[in-house]
Amino acid sequence: MDPNLKTCKAISEHEPFLLFANRHDVREIGLESNHYRELVNGLRSAIALDFDYAEKKLFWSDVAHERIMSTNLSMAKTKVTSMIKEDFKSLVHDSVHTPDGLAVDWVHKNLYWTDTGTNQIDVMSLTNSHRRTLINEGLDEPRAIVVDPRAEHRWMYWSDWGTTPKIERAGLDGSHRQAIIDTDIEWPNGMTIGKLAARFFSETILTMFGKNYRAPQWKSTVSLLSRMC
Repeated sequence: MDPNLKTCKAISEHEPFLLFANRHDVREIGLESNHYRELVNGLRSAIALDFDYAEKKLFWSDVAHERIMSTNLSMAKTKVTSMIKEDFKSLVHDSVHTPDGLAVDWVHKNLYWTDTGTNQIDVMSLTNSHRRTLINEGLDEPRAIVVDPRAEHRWMYWSDWGTTPKIERAGLDGSHRQAIIDTDIEWPNGMTIGKLAARFFSETILTMFGKNYRAPQWKSTVSLLSRMC
């Protein structure tokens, strides 16, 4: 805690970094040094990814291979020559078609994903591989998904950019489903949660004059939850 600014800052010898999927590879960039490198390459169509910091595990979906993969970040420097390469693990490869979004519950060690091919949301335990479909009704084109597994929240949020675009939430077990944003929104894509500021951020694609524009949006999760509960 900075006694003057009354703010918290992480104290670590490791530089903060940003991970992102670039369709044919997964890359990392240092936020201070701008050091840039490939972590995983030779992929066909990597779309979604997430990271478990405590376990140093990287997860990503490949919609061309129709599966979800993982690797230890310390090993993620080798070209993927086979989907059964020793350093890479195929976590989900049955009954999955287009996993456009995924999220790691770092508290309970569960993996959530949306599948726009089957129009459902699934979850799998990372400890025993037990799998369950949470939602398979009322979904058109489920896309991004984020989770907030902290004890005082325990929600998952997802976007649907089908004919009736919206952002919904439900408990981590799929219960108490509610639409939280269903007006003035079109093609909701990426999402994240500002945990310290209690804000919910989403990105939507707006169509104006025949062209698409990306417009970031944010909502206060405090006001949203108080209004919905």
